[in-house]
Amino acid sequence: MADQKVSGVLSVKQAIDVALSLQKQGHILEARKRYQQILQKQPDHASATHLCGLTYLETGEQDIAIAMIKSAIALQPNAAVFHFNLGVAARQHGDFQQAAMATARATQIRPEYGEAWQARAELKRYQSADDPDTVEVLAQ
Repeated sequence: MADQKVSGVLSVKQAIDVALSLQKQGHILEARKRYQQILQKQPDHASATHLCGLTYLETGEQDIAIAMIKSAIALQPNAAVFHFNLGVAARQHGDFQQAAMATARATQIRPEYGEAWQARAELKRYQSADDPDTVEVLAQ
């Protein structure tokens, strides 16, 4: 995919870098606006979709975050970090089953993904002993 210009000046990669920098500095809404501008030009841009979803996660809007991260996964299904962050969002939303499945998928894609393994271990502490589905997913 060609690297189109966003706002006539920046390439998509440059625009993502700017938005990510804003996000890391805590300017979440400004970063979201930048990601949305990118998505207006390239609606199927997996990284912009994922990162925009993370801005919703950071503002406590887990439903939107989960939907956007799932969209990013549909665009790029083997991105372990997308699955990991879906797990983070699902956990914050209280859906431990989805969190367990997402983090398990992240470690399947990238077995050396230490942060995902740690999240899986933490989820084991939260899972209910009488929930065999969660136990089975976490045991994988």
